[in-house]
Amino acid sequence: MATPAIKRAEIQVQIGSCLKIACQDLNNKFIVRSNSGFIIGEPALAPDVFVVDRQRAGQMDTFRGASRGFPDLAV
Repeated sequence: MATPAIKRAEIQVQIGSCLKIACQDLNNKFIVRSNSGFIIGEPALAPDVFVVDRQRAGQMDTFRGASRGFPDLAV
């Protein structure tokens, strides 16, 4: 994950806000979050913003605080 910076944080908030509005239009079926517990691939990468199906998120196992599985959308 890249080093945090003010501009990067601003972009994360803007992307998250847009995705949150889009997901609300889909009857809140999806969860939008930032600084996730997902670890994707090798080397370990974590998305800045992600969207995951609410029901599927509740069924995922965790390992050392990270979700085992993949988000539906990772930015």
